[in-house]
Amino acid sequence: MQKLDLVIQKWLKLHNSLLKKKEHTKDEVTNYRYNLELLMQELLHYVYFILLNRTSKNNAQDITSSVLLKIYKNLPKYKGTKIGEFKAWVYKITINTFSDFLRKNKRSKLLWFSELFNKKNGQDENVDSQEYYVFDISDNLQLTDTEKLQAEVQARKILKKLAPQDRDFLLMRFYYGMSYKEIADVLQIKESTARKRMQRLLKRIRG
Repeated sequence: MQKLDLVIQKWLKLHNSLLKKKEHTKDEVTNYRYNLELLMQELLHYVYFILLNRTSKNNAQDITSSVLLKIYKNLPKYKGTKIGEFKAWVYKITINTFSDFLRKNKRSKLLWFSELFNKKNGQDENVDSQEYYVFDISDNLQLTDTEKLQAEVQARKILKKLAPQDRDFLLMRFYYGMSYKEIADVLQIKESTARKRMQRLLKRIRG
């Protein structure tokens, strides 16, 4: 188990234990505050890593601060008991905060589907054997305005045809850049199940 998971596990145990009590001893409060500090330190690295894959270092640092503040304010109301649920909760806050940042700064983010949904050399390759890039289209100077428009139109057409659950699954992987482990945690399924689901989905889209 990774360090983050261990820290979350210990904090969750303490947190839920204290929620059940009306009164707390001084030692319990001190222990809780210590583990809360450890939790926030680990979440800082976790959140920053998520954001660093989506924006610049300066933006990632600023948004991380906002995310951690939201997490801290909402922790007293958190009632989950599982590590995966907690990480999914943190991830959702992170992505929502990042989306708010994009909207406020009038930035557009698109998927480049030309490679994603086309077979290479006539072969239907395994999902993990290809590199897929998610980027802020407004920062990519290698694309012409026409190519940007084509990418957006193609993305919208493909997503519109999908069922809501498939659309969300696809966006988690290629728009938000989530790993299969992260997706599995969010959906509460096995990582191998997430991989197989993606293979079937891509095969269906490609036709």
